[in-house]
Amino acid sequence: MLNAHANYRYKKHSWKNTFETAYGTQKFGELDFRKTEDKIDFASKYGYKAINKFYYTGLYNIKTQFYDGFEYDENNEATKISGFLAPAYMLYSVGIDYLQSEHFAIYTSPATGKLTIVNDPFLSSQSAFGLDSGAVYRNEVGAYMKFEYQKEAWKNVTIYSKLYLFSNYLNNPQNIDVNFNILISMKVNKYLTVNITNELIYDDDIKILVDKETGHKGPRLQVKETMGIGLSFNF
Repeated sequence: MLNAHANYRYKKHSWKNTFETAYGTQKFGELDFRKTEDKIDFASKYGYKAINKFYYTGLYNIKTQFYDGFEYDENNEATKISGFLAPAYMLYSVGIDYLQSEHFAIYTSPATGKLTIVNDPFLSSQSAFGLDSGAVYRNEVGAYMKFEYQKEAWKNVTIYSKLYLFSNYLNNPQNIDVNFNILISMKVNKYLTVNITNELIYDDDIKILVDKETGHKGPRLQVKETMGIGLSFNF
């Protein structure tokens, strides 16, 4: 797991960049190694001060993964369900950023474009990730909100949390996409850190197998939790 941040503030300018990656595998008995974590997430947000703590802001964000992902049946037969740029989610928007402090910010945009890419012929033919069969990408236009919080809550314990909300104006705007991430980093000594992460995702356009007997698919909450020990460098 790698979390990198590069931030710049000078007079009326504010520019914040984050780059998060993670990859993990796990081996169960005689089975082959199976992927348990795979993430690429880059975001850049530039703002120009309007008044007090409010900034006119533009935001760009892209999310995808490194390698192919598979789903396994009871016979351990693998079916491909994802890959690099399959999917990839791009957000581009303009709005207002409220920088309450260096620890907390709220970004609101009434004009946001969301591009979903599935650059894989097999997955595209399966109408994966809300795309029409055979389509490579899908555009959405809607409203977007992003909440960010980062602070050393207690001595040697830092909390970094993000909440993303998106509503598609053109298709079921009442069904809001939700992505919530929280990272708790506990510093053991100068270099050793224990990290606990939790991620919740709900997207009405992503259909997941609900009933194996009927093959029915539908939207559902996705949850992921991890804990790890690693090296931490601040500069």
